[in-house]
Amino acid sequence: MSGPDRRAFVRLTRAWLRGIVRDRAAIFWFFLLPLLFVVILGLAFGGSDVGAYHIGLVVDDSTPAGRALTASFGTVKPFQLSTGSLERELQKLRDGDRYAVVTTLPPASASVAPTGIVAATGGTPGASQQAAPTSTVQVYYDPSRGAAAQIVLPIIRQVVSGVDQQLSGRPPALTVEERSVRSSSLRFIDFFLPGIMGFSIMQGGMFAAIPLVQLRTSRVLKRMGATPVSRWVVLLSQGAARLIMASASAVVLLVAGKLLFDLHISANWLALTGFVLLGGVTFLCFGFAVSGLAPTEESVPALVQVVSFPMMFLSGVFFPIENFPAFVQPLARALPLTFLADGLRQAMVDGAALNPQWVNLLVLAGWSALAGALAVRFFKWE
Repeated sequence: MSGPDRRAFVRLTRAWLRGIVRDRAAIFWFFLLPLLFVVILGLAFGGSDVGAYHIGLVVDDSTPAGRALTASFGTVKPFQLSTGSLERELQKLRDGDRYAVVTTLPPASASVAPTGIVAATGGTPGASQQAAPTSTVQVYYDPSRGAAAQIVLPIIRQVVSGVDQQLSGRPPALTVEERSVRSSSLRFIDFFLPGIMGFSIMQGGMFAAIPLVQLRTSRVLKRMGATPVSRWVVLLSQGAARLIMASASAVVLLVAGKLLFDLHISANWLALTGFVLLGGVTFLCFGFAVSGLAPTEESVPALVQVVSFPMMFLSGVFFPIENFPAFVQPLARALPLTFLADGLRQAMVDGAALNPQWVNLLVLAGWSALAGALAVRFFKWE
């Protein structure tokens, strides 16, 4: 970028920022609406957990307790059971593919057949290990999967209690020992706020279409072509202003979450910054493409909602993707906001992952390239 273009870029960015700050609608979309979501849903569900019901079951079916547990858990409709080695199931739990792992321990006496299961004795699986009695059913769970504490664990306790009653004529045969695979318990607000941050970034980028259509329909963009300022500088400055506002919105949400609800923050700041910027670029490109498709200024909000509305509700911003019907989940897992929300959630609060971070970055970069190609294809100067 040449010296004159650089100076024009800085001045135009400042001008765009002033225009956005003075626009009440823009302030609402960038700051007030996300804050309203955080405050209202934080007050309603801030102390609650969220999650789904994929359970790992590691028991010895040669024991009465093991057979009874397998049969009883198989009748629980909300649970989707997986079996395998304890190490494999715990790794699946850490990767976010399980919401709890149920296992039994070796016996304390010869009166009960051994299971051969070795379990962690510390607060985190993988610490020092030793044998323990089969009278204990260990339940490993991930607090960041939300409903693990409010739905999954109570159901597991009921199942274990029922099995205990089946093993009549003995002292209480089974007790539940619950262990977290994380050092800190995450709540609904910890799951929810990163998604709202992604939603804010999406809205800020998509609604960049409105001022661009205004400039096109008023022929300002056409007249700019007659000035020494490159038209691309105009677009880059608009993008830079929107990215600055998206970053400011992210900071406001973080501060509000911490002050109002004691948000759990264990942020990887480099990853968080990267996802904010990459998400901002992706949805800016979508906004530029929409501005080219919109014939009039009045049609912009409708087109923006056509693109953003499905992502708003299917990308795990408000509800866990696992709660959707199976036929909807492939679509939900392909949307760009899904990868942005998942990346932000992992970067901010070390929440349970839908995808590894490198997958989130790679797919989001691919969406950014596709959106950029659409912007080049459809954007109109006049």
